[in-house]
Amino acid sequence: MQKTLFLAFVLVQIGCSTNTDRANEDKGKETVQDLWGGEQGWDNDATWDTVSNEDTLQSDASWKKPCESPLDCETSACISLGGEKVCAPECLGIPCPDGLSCELMRIGGDPIWICLPPTRYLCRPCTKNAECGPPLVAHGNLCIPFGPVGSFCGQDCPPCPSNYECKEVMLNGQVYHQCLPQTGVCSCEAEFVRDGAWTVCYKENEHGRCEGVTKCLDEGLSECSAKEPKPEMCNGEDDDCNGVTDEDGAIGCTTFYKDDDNDSFGTGEAKCLCQRQGSFSATVSGDCNDKDPIVSPAQSEVCFDSRDNNCNGLTDEEGAQGCTFFYKDKDKDGFGVTSDKKCLCAKDDDYTATKPGDCNDDDALVSPTQQEVCNDGMDNDCDSLTDEEGASGCVVFYYDADQDGYGLQGVSKCLCAPEPPYTATLYNDCNDTDPTVNPGQIEICNEKDDDCDGDANEVGAVGCSMFYEDKDGDGYGVGDGVCLCHEKGFFRAKASGDCDDENPNVNPGQKEDCSTPEDDNCNPFDDDAIGCTYFYYDKDKDGYGTSTSACLCEPSGFFTAAATGDCDDNDRDVNPGKAEVCNGKDDDCDAETDEYLPVPPSNCTNFYWDEDGDTYGVLPPKCMCHQEGAFRATRLGDCDDKNANVFPGASEICDGLDNNCNG
Repeated sequence: MQKTLFLAFVLVQIGCSTNTDRANEDKGKETVQDLWGGEQGWDNDATWDTVSNEDTLQSDASWKKPCESPLDCETSACISLGGEKVCAPECLGIPCPDGLSCELMRIGGDPIWICLPPTRYLCRPCTKNAECGPPLVAHGNLCIPFGPVGSFCGQDCPPCPSNYECKEVMLNGQVYHQCLPQTGVCSCEAEFVRDGAWTVCYKENEHGRCEGVTKCLDEGLSECSAKEPKPEMCNGEDDDCNGVTDEDGAIGCTTFYKDDDNDSFGTGEAKCLCQRQGSFSATVSGDCNDKDPIVSPAQSEVCFDSRDNNCNGLTDEEGAQGCTFFYKDKDKDGFGVTSDKKCLCAKDDDYTATKPGDCNDDDALVSPTQQEVCNDGMDNDCDSLTDEEGASGCVVFYYDADQDGYGLQGVSKCLCAPEPPYTATLYNDCNDTDPTVNPGQIEICNEKDDDCDGDANEVGAVGCSMFYEDKDGDGYGVGDGVCLCHEKGFFRAKASGDCDDENPNVNPGQKEDCSTPEDDNCNPFDDDAIGCTYFYYDKDKDGYGTSTSACLCEPSGFFTAAATGDCDDNDRDVNPGKAEVCNGKDDDCDAETDEYLPVPPSNCTNFYWDEDGDTYGVLPPKCMCHQEGAFRATRLGDCDDKNANVFPGASEICDGLDNNCNG
């Protein structure tokens, strides 16, 4: 079987065939078959553009021994020649027939010199010129590059076999003439397959050219083993086949900066590399002094070393190592604003305070060392509190849980204003859970120490009762007594007035007995005494008393009258035993003054009935102290008491009446 490869010629300065070349191609042609035959089974056909073998072979053809396979030949080489298969003759010391060349071949075990057709190398995959002709024999055949598919053997020309043409080929600046296939097709001959003939092929694109190997196989040239050129990547491979692996600028590369001081920071000079390379080892730039390893953007600025340690263009800037926190202190009181600070190597403008805590940096009288002042509206000491405990001008307020105005003496705070439960300005509350108990309360009889004086229910408590000393236990005491909530000792009597506290039978509660010598009921009176006599109050000593009486054992004081009924106890001439006298008084105490009945007063006046009011009356008269009703006339003699115009002394007129009562 013939193995065929279509070749795309990518030859540099290959000359076109001349007319003479083409003329040579028309010379006699001959087919040589089965360069190698036999058990290998190679079936190679080639048409050669040479002079006819009949014209060049020795006239003595006795060397031609027909064969079908290498086993038929002493040289083990059965070749096709002139349309027949003959054994290749041995040529050691014997010249080869015309058209054949003597070549050293290893057939079986030992090498042997045999005569072979010189065109057997044409189109053989090759890597150098020496592979395109018999060894140890000078020849002009060249290993010619045929583009991506590789290099193949040409043959010095003219002449050329049929289907080949003699072309100019420029290699290494020189022009050569070599037989090249007209169609661009070379066959993988059986000998090439057997020898494992191979050539360097390549694949090429805009990324580069990658070389590989292609060799003759039974089915033809193998696929070029070259990989497809790709953009160089950082993967440990020569992706673009330029002979350099992971070169500068490969895909996935990292920018490495030149870092002479090996501090991991480089200068502006950089390369994009797959890995560190020499001094290009830093992945970060920005080193402002690549000769000093303690100077880089990763370094901390250090105060007072005259270096820009961190390469930010500043020296001893804020935050440098060894810096001191300075707080903004506008009012220059030595304290700064806590939230506004800078760590500096030295004071800077307003940042001069090393102590924080100023809560009002516009007022030098406000800082943590100031004394808090009550009621000035400021947090003087900057403790976030205004008018807090202990401020200047504070008042002691005592703990007053029950809010009764009195607190606990031992629990107090000095405050600018009361803060519950510290609200009391008075203290000594003895029960701070009861607002009704404090030193300001009045003691009450309730079993509590209401006024916090250490005693409960003491003398004089509200609701107390007077208890008097009662030694004889008769329920009546002596002395002024004590106001107690309950009896105490001999102070057990709720009533006083006992005039003999040694005798339980003598007290104000006893009944006076006129038959005993004691003052049984302890009062100066013996009224209502057992066996007593009623005596009436008789101030005027006229023997008659008022209605006020006392039952006494004997007259006493004004209680001396045995009779009552005196209506004026200040006038001894007025009493029931007196006669009525016209004097404007009820002399006889009958509830009538200057009355007529039952006995007319001794100095009374007769008044006559005077019905018509003419000052003259009729009989009988009434002797009275003053007129009363129609008893108003003091003269007698009216003859018609129905007619006021008729009375003694009236003028007589002609009217049929006795006008003057003269009869």
